[in-house]
Amino acid sequence: MEKLFNKYREHDFSEFKGIHLDATLPITEVVLNDVVQEFLGAHNDNVQHLRIAIRDQNTLNVDVRVKLGFLAKTFNFDAIVGEQIDFQASPKLKISLSGSGLPLGILARIANKIFGVLPEEVNIVGRTIEVNLSTMLSDHGLHDIIPLLKVARIETISEKLILHLRIELN
Repeated sequence: MEKLFNKYREHDFSEFKGIHLDATLPITEVVLNDVVQEFLGAHNDNVQHLRIAIRDQNTLNVDVRVKLGFLAKTFNFDAIVGEQIDFQASPKLKISLSGSGLPLGILARIANKIFGVLPEEVNIVGRTIEVNLSTMLSDHGLHDIIPLLKVARIETISEKLILHLRIELN
């Protein structure tokens, strides 16, 4: 089956032109934290601890401990996840930091300028963390699915992030 999948993948899934899928993917806190840990583990040893709790109304509670040189600091703050990603216009996940997360944003920008601690997919602008999903997917060998992704809508309920995806191949 894998051989067959790779055959179609090599040809940009052209045999499936006209496909239109709307999918709902519920992501638990355990899965979200596993994915984040996997992503961070490959890029950053300055983050000593990171735990994300999913709350209602697109809110995440983030508990993170960062170390830069001999300084270590723990931050706990709420962040609001953007409700929609238009992969065709701007494939960026936007996360707004609450007031208590602002010092972390400032620290991260300064540390990134000095030490280059943030992966290239992550950018902090003011109170907003932007994650370039196109770059992130490409870096993890999933570049061929980017043209298939059209729109993602995000909602959260306690302990679960629900991702609604529209996938099309025209």
